[in-house]
Amino acid sequence: RLQGISHNADYTAPAPNFVVTQLAASTDPSSTVSITYDGQQNVSSIVLTSGSKSQTFATSSGDTIGNLGTYLGANYSDIAFAVDATGTNIGIAAEPLASNLNWNYQSYGAWETGRGTGSGYAAVASVGNMTSGAGIPTTGNAIYTGYSGGVAISADGTQDFIVSSDFQATADFSTRSVSIQATNSGSYDPVNDITNINDTQYNYTGVATYDAGSNSLH
Repeated sequence: RLQGISHNADYTAPAPNFVVTQLAASTDPSSTVSITYDGQQNVSSIVLTSGSKSQTFATSSGDTIGNLGTYLGANYSDIAFAVDATGTNIGIAAEPLASNLNWNYQSYGAWETGRGTGSGYAAVASVGNMTSGAGIPTTGNAIYTGYSGGVAISADGTQDFIVSSDFQATADFSTRSVSIQATNSGSYDPVNDITNINDTQYNYTGVATYDAGSNSLH
């Protein structure tokens, strides 16, 4: 069980089109992620919390926990996805034991509940061994590479996709800024089995900053 930070937002999406019409975002609640493996080192259950909200995916309950690499290609083989038996709840997470990651300190994920029901919530979390604000250098630069992932809504608001991208963050510690870039994005709708390889609409760039002595980006 890993602990960390998260954001979540309640949404409203009325029938019959279930287009999102209202979002109500939270502050930064605490988060936990628990992952259980079977005897073949396959993920058998995931329990996600964001503040008071909680979601469980378990193969024993008929939920599907799969690998994005099966649908989007080998570049996405380190990313797991989940969808419950009803198709109303979906999620994505970096798989810590994947051969290209082999993380023993951190993971991240995102999930959405209530698809097609009129309301629910979406949440994102980063969990693991957090670097303290005092432990961040005050000079120099560093480049971090890996993956990003999330849950996206189509431009017309009628479809939900799991999205993963190659990710690079370039930190300038003297200016307390981090430039981010996501490329080679792919998206997958696990409920309707819709695959979009090289889905460039989900590529993005940006710059985040943080305050002196803080480990929180804004």
